[in-house]
Amino acid sequence: MFEFTPKLLISMWLICTFVAILGCLYALIAAGLLRRFAQKCSTPKSFTQAASVLKPLYDTEPELEANLASFCRQEYGGEFQLIFGLHEARDPAGLAVERLKTRFPERDIVLSVDPELHGANRKISNLINMLPHASHDFLVLSDSDIRVEASYLDNVISALEEPGVGLVSCLYCGVPAAGIWSRVAAEGINSQFLPNALVGLRLGFAEPCFGATIALRRETLARIGGFEAFADQLADDYAMGMSVRRLGLRVVIPHLVVSHVCYDRSIADLVRHELRAARTIRNIDPWGYAGLVVTNPTRSDPGLAPDGGQVYYLLAPVPHLAGRGPDAAAWRNGLGERYTAELLSILEGRGYVGLRDSVEVSRTVTPAVQESFMVVAPSLTM
Repeated sequence: MFEFTPKLLISMWLICTFVAILGCLYALIAAGLLRRFAQKCSTPKSFTQAASVLKPLYDTEPELEANLASFCRQEYGGEFQLIFGLHEARDPAGLAVERLKTRFPERDIVLSVDPELHGANRKISNLINMLPHASHDFLVLSDSDIRVEASYLDNVISALEEPGVGLVSCLYCGVPAAGIWSRVAAEGINSQFLPNALVGLRLGFAEPCFGATIALRRETLARIGGFEAFADQLADDYAMGMSVRRLGLRVVIPHLVVSHVCYDRSIADLVRHELRAARTIRNIDPWGYAGLVVTNPTRSDPGLAPDGGQVYYLLAPVPHLAGRGPDAAAWRNGLGERYTAELLSILEGRGYVGLRDSVEVSRTVTPAVQESFMVVAPSLTM
């Protein structure tokens, strides 16, 4: 029978202490890199190269018009046009574009509406349909949930003009639109993605290219096969960056951070976005994705489940009891079961086919359950 001996406990303590120290060192390194990155702000130059900014859109979202308006307020030395693309004329995002035309009559704003699909990736299909409207050779792509400062375009084109540079991308921080779930999403970006990206860049472990910004010349786009080459790619931004690197050109990340506006309205939205990010990481960085296997401990210890079975842990952040979220009574009256049912539905829709029918035993640990067997300060979320 397995027995916890003093020697075993001491060994476990040493291992856990060592891992904790490594984690603290990593956090300190990431914080230092973030501080240095913020201090080395890009210094925009006065450029006159004409540029076309392509913004593929789909449906409306909180802060959409404010995000798009930030691109209309660019203090750029050269000529630039804004091209917004839709698949359907009835898409409500088109109304925001029409309002922008009224608010910024001095801007060259084009609305492209074309339902044609060229592959599985609808955003890339949108860009393919938008490209004929682009009048200039410098192309800047940016997602609809990105908000920028007035010097953004100057900084991006300045970096693209450096010798040997084929593509420019930007890091981003999270900005919540409204609600607890958007705040959780933004916190995940700011405390996990951004520091990890900086560490990866500094140590040479990462070769990123982010949809927040992709700037390249029309000639470079043609050399990598045009947008058509990425019509069936899930991680289209990463694939573009790798294609440009294969040409012998550099992909640079200037000292510029744009804002990613998080608009997750519910836990379903949050889980859906996290699952899409996890699938993307799995496709482009299998070793990095291996860090997520902790949610399936039977991969490393098959004895945790009967033969042929699997044990899964799913962690879903929820508001703590002392906040504006559900109170303990709500959790005890079936809210936990409804959350679990919703999460199973989302997972089944994202590739875990038949998951609900395969579950033999499950347990949901809600904040109310934690409160019953843990001594936890009421203002903490576990």
